[in-house]
This record gives sequence, C-alpha cells and structure tokens, in this order.
Amino acid sequence: MHSTLAAEITNGLDTMKYVVNHPQHFMRRSLEDDDSEKTSKEDGWYIRFFYAFLLGFIQYILTIILEVMTIIFLNSLDSYLFILLCYAALSGVTTFDNMYASALSGDHSIKKVVGKTFFISFHRYMKFKDEVKIVKKKTGIQD
Repeated sequence: MHSTLAAEITNGLDTMKYVVNHPQHFMRRSLEDDDSEKTSKEDGWYIRFFYAFLLGFIQYILTIILEVMTIIFLNSLDSYLFILLCYAALSGVTTFDNMYASALSGDHSIKKVVGKTFFISFHRYMKFKDEVKIVKKKTGIQD
C-alpha cells in the first residue's frame, strides 16, 4: 500500500515546498485592469499563500492517516483471503482521485506539451542578485 501512496505524500510535500520557496508567485498580477484605487499587490496575498500551503498539507496529512489506518485494518484481519480482498479494495479507493482526475481531463489543451521541454525563468540564485553580480564580474559575463 505504501508504494501506491508514496506519490501522494511526495506531491503534498512538493506543493508545500513550492509555496514556501515562491511566495511571490501568489501576489496579484494585473492591477492595471482593476478599477479600485486602493488595491495593491498584497491584497489577499496571505489568504492565497495560506490556502495553497493548506492544500498540500491536507493532502500530506490525509495520506499519512490513510496509510496508518490501512496498516491497522489489514493487521486486524485473520484470514489471508480477506487480507488480499481488502488490500485490493483499499488500493482502488486510494487511487480513486487519480482515476477521477484522468476521466475529467479528456482532450485538455495541456496535453499538447507532454514531452516538451520548458523554459525555466526562476532560479534559486535570483534572490541573491548582489552575489550573482560578483560572480558575473569574476567570470566576465556581461549583463
């Protein structure tokens, strides 16, 4: 059961890590389209940041709880046949969200980019612009 749930645990942890490492991605972008004069980039930023982190955290916690409950339940059974039948049923339940999502996607436009490489626009060193300038001077790279 752990092999089927390990991807869900990793996905929850990756979501939380992305939110913590890139909080600027949750700020408002198109302020020029807004008619209100009192709006700023930070309006609602905390809520968007918190909800994104909370989604990853909930996925992580629920998967851990499901795994512990599965271990307890399967260890409480006496018959090998019931253990195999319940394991098969529980593995179907744990992959239900993946089956549901794949059924909804159908002919989605995002499938056109499968297998293509993407342009990376954000790097870790972007936070440390002064250090990058020093490295560029040492290596002779022009801005």
